[in-house]
Amino acid sequence: MVQKFVYYLFIIPLFFYSCKAKKDEPKFELNAYITGMFAGTAYLSKYVDGQLIVVDSAEIRKFKFKFKGHLPNGPEMYYIRFLETETVMEFFLENSKIQIDADILKLKNAKIKGSKSQKEYQDFLDNNAAFENKQKDLYRQFKLAELNKDTSLFAQYEADYSAVFTEQTEFIKQFVNQNTESVAALFVATRSLASLISDEELEQITEKFNTSQPRSVYTKELNNQLFARKRTAINQLAPDFKLPNITKENPVALKDFTGKTVLLTFWMPKVGDSRAQNKFYKTLYKKYKGKDFQIVSVAFSTDKNYCKTVISADSLNWVQLSDFKGINSPIRQLYDVRSLNNSFLIDKSGIILDKNFTNKKLEDYLENMFTPQ
Repeated sequence: MVQKFVYYLFIIPLFFYSCKAKKDEPKFELNAYITGMFAGTAYLSKYVDGQLIVVDSAEIRKFKFKFKGHLPNGPEMYYIRFLETETVMEFFLENSKIQIDADILKLKNAKIKGSKSQKEYQDFLDNNAAFENKQKDLYRQFKLAELNKDTSLFAQYEADYSAVFTEQTEFIKQFVNQNTESVAALFVATRSLASLISDEELEQITEKFNTSQPRSVYTKELNNQLFARKRTAINQLAPDFKLPNITKENPVALKDFTGKTVLLTFWMPKVGDSRAQNKFYKTLYKKYKGKDFQIVSVAFSTDKNYCKTVISADSLNWVQLSDFKGINSPIRQLYDVRSLNNSFLIDKSGIILDKNFTNKKLEDYLENMFTPQ
């Protein structure tokens, strides 16, 4: 996979935990040949606490470079970054001899040999692509119908999209459950499946990986997700937090709204779908704001001025909070926010009534709550 990037390079001085691996420890040796990259520097990187960190670097000479080391906890997803071309490729690194052959302009088509985990992950991606392509096609059809104001097709496209999504989710579940010894399956469980399944299903899958791959960093991540899900489960007291109010700049705590029904949402000002969802929240706020109802939105952003501009332009008149740490905000971990669809309905005493609901279910919930019987 390839993508543009502009990151500050954080260097871990000791590189891997153990470039000085013991003689009896398994090691990796990665050799690469990148057509179109005669000279330069390759940066071997990984994500640590949400930041892409450089763990080693190698000089590129006549299209070639090499990395050696030891991974103490088994295979992990790593990235090779090229500053000269502002590109990055991802792959599973493991303690084996790995060969990468690629074109600097087509890194997504790289040929990677020697990484069993990478082959398993690529096979998964190839099969999953069929669902992704169907969804993209349906989305294009939906947008075309919307442009032509052909509302008669909306319901059918939404139903078709939902059916494909359900089929895709079942495919991912099957892949994960049938491959519990695979780091690729564990990675998919952590990064994709966890947000698609119930708390009970997540607990079952986590138990399987605790047994099959207890040392993997992704098993630890899966356990952290499960803990966060239990912490924010329905009927639990919503975890309190305090953040600056974006427009008024005074600190605001969630518990300040005790006595009101609270809709807690999360959004990103630079994401169009987030702003579109806020239009729906505007209708709810206008309808129920005088009935002990409050919306509290947390923006994942690092740009205060842009947040203020969007809030003003979109007339978002409810409580808007942010610590301006972007996706590295502790609130994201506190509430296990894995997508911008994550939201929570909290009662007047601070208990979570429901979470991650559809717009229709939320509308029905509030209608029943605030309409006199």
